[in-house]
Amino acid sequence: MTNAEYAATLRKIAEIYEQNPDIPLPYLVRVGSGDTIYVHDTETLRAVLRAFGPCSRKEHEHFTFTPIVAKDVLAIYAYRQALCERKVVGRRIVPERIIPAKVVPEHEEDVVEWSCPQRLDDPMA
Repeated sequence: MTNAEYAATLRKIAEIYEQNPDIPLPYLVRVGSGDTIYVHDTETLRAVLRAFGPCSRKEHEHFTFTPIVAKDVLAIYAYRQALCERKVVGRRIVPERIIPAKVVPEHEEDVVEWSCPQRLDDPMA
């Protein structure tokens, strides 16, 4: 990203915030090192996604949305446990494993699925 592209991206982000005064600010502003907006509920997530427009999405134990308009500068981070319902759908046996200086014995653990609002990535849903 060039300096001109970076400056243009910051201007776009500023315009979005001026037009959407109710969306949350980034948790910690570190210009140039990737700011993050933390979202804790579906309604706020939809408002933020609506404001920023199209995003790419990664899913792990959380959702990370990267607005196309602000890629490499801003990310939207949403906790799955705050947005979705956790359902235990079974159990599985985890075999014993040896970790240097530590033994994790065989044990049983929950097998879970997450029931998320339909079209979580669609701000108009």
